Amino acid sequence: MNHAAKRTPSRVRGLVQTIAVAMVLLLAVVALNWPITFATATPPSTSTQSNTSPNQTTQRTGQAVAEVAEEANSAVVTITNYQPERNPFTGEPESSDVRPYGVGSGYIIDEVGHIVTNYHVVEGGTAFEVQFYDGTIVDAALVGADGFQDVAVLELDLSAGERVPHVLSFGDSNEVRAGEQVI
Repeated sequence: MNHAAKRTPSRVRGLVQTIAVAMVLLLAVVALNWPITFATATPPSTSTQSNTSPNQTTQRTGQAVAEVAEEANSAVVTITNYQPERNPFTGEPESSDVRPYGVGSGYIIDEVGHIVTNYHVVEGGTAFEVQFYDGTIVDAALVGADGFQDVAVLELDLSAGERVPHVLSFGDSNEVRAGEQVI
């Protein structure tokens, strides 16, 4: 039996699969960039003129972003991830003492004190401190995480009577159209 003859169909199949994957990736890049590429194109026939200059539109958009940011700032928090000190050669914890390992951000999503952040902010942490916009520091516990989606949820320990300063809600993607600016 000729082994070279058996390998040829698998090589061809592998080549076809590689080309198919490359074509799908190319089409995805084109499809994802299509709105960006053609969003600034001028329509072929424009019978009405806008009284708003592009500079005025940019200024209004910038003001809207600034207003949203100003309102949202009090719900944005700083998260400190504490981890035990590890032996650099074995990776094993050297003691039960924890030290600040990293800092990230998140935002408060409800009055109970749940915070959405990224998984990489809390990864490996054994304790967490959350600092509010006004400087108040509160402990928090990890209640859920998904490393694949890079998302995590912490819950504030509000047992000392602290209150969340502000809450941000999730937007509804069904309420916006493609091409609209969202914050």
